[in-house]
Amino acid sequence: MDYYEVISPRLAPYAHQRRNMNELVEGLKNYGFHALFMEMGTGKTKTTLDAWQVLLASGCYDKIQVVVLF
Repeated sequence: MDYYEVISPRLAPYAHQRRNMNELVEGLKNYGFHALFMEMGTGKTKTTLDAWQVLLASGCYDKIQVVVLF
């Protein structure tokens, strides 16, 4: 399923963001956690926030915890 059909983001996603966001939402729905292993500057924050919009719209979650490791 393409979860970008559920929301209308301000910026259009790139192909790798679309693919990773779909995996992210599925992982969060099925397991409650998921990690994004993407290179620096490839849109991890946008992907995470877009996935959060999908989860809010579907009523799955009402809060989020984001851990950033450097």
